[in-house]
Amino acid sequence: MSVYYQRIPKGLDTCEHCLMLCAMGPMQADVGSIEEIADTHTGCQCTIVQAYDLDDWSERIEAQYAYDRHNAAVDALREKYPDDPLMWTDEKIREEIKRQQPFWDKAIADVQMAVDSEDQSSVFFELLRRNPLWKSERRIPEILFADDKLEIIIRTQHPQEILTAERLVKQGYPVEFQYDYVHYFDEGKGIFQTIGLADDRFGKEFKYVTREAVSPSSVVSNAYANSRNKKGVNLLVIDNADSYLSDQDIISEVRKRTESRTFIPTLIIRKDESLILVK
Repeated sequence: MSVYYQRIPKGLDTCEHCLMLCAMGPMQADVGSIEEIADTHTGCQCTIVQAYDLDDWSERIEAQYAYDRHNAAVDALREKYPDDPLMWTDEKIREEIKRQQPFWDKAIADVQMAVDSEDQSSVFFELLRRNPLWKSERRIPEILFADDKLEIIIRTQHPQEILTAERLVKQGYPVEFQYDYVHYFDEGKGIFQTIGLADDRFGKEFKYVTREAVSPSSVVSNAYANSRNKKGVNLLVIDNADSYLSDQDIISEVRKRTESRTFIPTLIIRKDESLILVK
């Protein structure tokens, strides 16, 4: 009998060869041969899980991390040798993964600090939100806009959102502004309605805390109220870098709301522009 299996990297020091095997995704094998292929070398930390349902197999986040590392190495080779596919060999990919290792280590350390957790799955899940070139090369992603008209509107009428976006891309978050509303015709009422949308295409809603703000509770309450009235918001970003309110007071107010059914995962930008994720 054949089943699908998935190799899962364990530990942050997985070797380049195992990362490549993990990146291949679910593979078919005889049940009796799974144990034989589990260890590829002495001291191998990888595990093998059976994947009967390819859309719902355990620990796939760690495997996605391996897949991202493999893809980042391949992309780097394509950039270096755009006209020479013969250079995109397995050996070159392993060399590129090894070269990129310090960048990935730094990205993992930054994300681990932001999620404030030692849980590896939580770290890898948050890592998936970050831009691939930031993770593998420490390149700051470009801030994007739905069109030129929106860019003019955001830069002239909402410059504080640009400040927040600049702080996010420095930490590897992709930002692509979209129109934060959409009009539609309600046939039942016979009128046009407006639905609010997230500020960014990836579901981020920005809240810049001004220096005039005096109440952490009001800041957080207003931010949540505004986000709940919009569709598609999956991450609230509270930028406290320029306000006179303490970071800890903002964080405390957010944590008070984590048990609420309407709580939205919240990313807080602190005074030093470091991040803390509350979810």
